[in-house]
Amino acid sequence: KSAVFSGSVLVEGNATFGIDDTGVDVRIFSATTNEGVLYDASEDELALLLTTKLKFHDVGGGEEIFASADGHLEVNAGTTLDITAPTVDINASTAVTVDGPAVTIADSADGKPVLTLKTTHTTKTSSSELQFLKDAADTEDGEVLGQITFYGEDEGNNNTQFAGIAAEIAESDDGAEGGKLTFRVATHDGELQSGLTLQDGDA
Repeated sequence: KSAVFSGSVLVEGNATFGIDDTGVDVRIFSATTNEGVLYDASEDELALLLTTKLKFHDVGGGEEIFASADGHLEVNAGTTLDITAPTVDINASTAVTVDGPAVTIADSADGKPVLTLKTTHTTKTSSSELQFLKDAADTEDGEVLGQITFYGEDEGNNNTQFAGIAAEIAESDDGAEGGKLTFRVATHDGELQSGLTLQDGDA
């Protein structure tokens, strides 16, 4: 059986759709063609169709989950997206990309945090890799490609760099490329000085 209601319907009390172990489809239409909500009983799935958004806190706000395109799911928050769990497992067959100015991993336990690059592939010619890639339109001689810096608080509680490693382009000409690797330490007054430099030679 079916029923059509025009206008508002007020239900005071519980509302049940379908019969247990049988089920019934429930469709809520949108003002946009083919969008809206569908509960498909045969698939046991609640679907937000096409680009219909699941909103949190308020309608029109920035806290939402939705599919912006087929195969593309977005989770958005206006200020903070907070994920809390003993273990967070991300599985990506191609890549994990983070677009942002900083990534911080923090822990208060002794000897933590630990960043591990793990490979289970056995080969003599390759391994895990920590790569610094400067993909600029045009690099030039003397340009810094990447740095590893070591910071700690001094006795005045100032966050101070005590050591660092820097990689640079010494010569960028095609066919004559040369690099430069510099190890630096803070020298008595906190000023960083080069202690060891690996420098490109010549032909």
